[in-house]
Amino acid sequence: MRKLIVISVVLALLSVAAFAQPSVGGSLGAKVTLIQGTSADSEALTGGIEFKNQRVEVNYSNSDGTAGGRLRVSASASPGWWGGTSFAFGWWKPIPQLRLQIGHNADGDFGAAQITGWGFNAEAQDFVAIDQDSGDSGGNGWKAARRAGFYGGYSDVGVTLSVFPIDGLTINLVVPFGNGHSESGNGKPVGETYSRFHLNVVFALPDVGALRVSFQGLGGLDEDMEKSAPAGNFFASFYLTAIEGLGIDLGAGLGVPYKDASDTNINPYGVQLGLGLRYVAGDFGIKARFGTQLQRTTNSGAKQDTTIGLVFLPYYNFSNGLTGYLNAGFGISIPEGDADQTVDWLINPYIRKAVSAFNFYAGFKLWSDGGVDPETKWAIPIGFNAYF
Repeated sequence: MRKLIVISVVLALLSVAAFAQPSVGGSLGAKVTLIQGTSADSEALTGGIEFKNQRVEVNYSNSDGTAGGRLRVSASASPGWWGGTSFAFGWWKPIPQLRLQIGHNADGDFGAAQITGWGFNAEAQDFVAIDQDSGDSGGNGWKAARRAGFYGGYSDVGVTLSVFPIDGLTINLVVPFGNGHSESGNGKPVGETYSRFHLNVVFALPDVGALRVSFQGLGGLDEDMEKSAPAGNFFASFYLTAIEGLGIDLGAGLGVPYKDASDTNINPYGVQLGLGLRYVAGDFGIKARFGTQLQRTTNSGAKQDTTIGLVFLPYYNFSNGLTGYLNAGFGISIPEGDADQTVDWLINPYIRKAVSAFNFYAGFKLWSDGGVDPETKWAIPIGFNAYF
């Protein structure tokens, strides 16, 4: 009997080896703030260490590329930006024109921003770069350059269906089964789920660029929720690649207004515009992003600040894997009425040294969140990220 069990296990392993191509990888990073402080006389100088990206990832696909999946496991007590939900999904492509995915891809699917999003500073914001996800700045003005005007994609639990009817055309449908007003799990009213669907259409023009049009449902299409949530937001963007060395990404977003139970007009998203530029000439390159948020209202109907943000990132590739960056920008928040506008800003030079699968970072951060009696803050961070 024991021999039969051993033979069965061996056959199972051989079967997996024949039909699966799993790859195991991961990363470990650490950020060290050597010293930081503010312009306030009473603030003490501080420093510290923080581990990043403590994870192992397994990717799987069969030999003919029609099915696969991903599982990411974190070694830290707090699993990551995706919270307590498992980072795992599987996908199946029964025919070349159809792909089905079920699970949770916290890295996101179908995001439209080709320049202004996470990739602007990429992983450097975990260590030395001031950006949306770095946790440094509370200023909202310059962040408009990161998030305004482009469909952000989908990063929650759900089902995604992608259809490829003709060359260059992709239609993506998202049903967010894990994201509603009720508790997660079975038994949630279907109106909460299906009224939050996402629809994303991408049309690629060879040697010209790609057009993206998206709708992000927010629950208001459900009759039970229409008095407490908007129907959704519309997005359109075009990424131009026809000019050698130059990329231009132009986006616009429009929120659908609604009336609450007291007949007050509400539009949390409003009108948003975004622009991203990327120019590369040999070892020199520069990225720029601009965004503005207009005509937004709070849940009580009050008008929110108009925000304008502009950020530049020139960089130069030196020899032996060394790259220098200058991340700098500012933002303006303009309130309604007689209140003063707020200006926030950042100056953030840093370097990256790549040695095989190891990246070392060092930088200097100087920024202000604006406001009444604004403080100037500064920090000297270093860090590394190692892949295996």
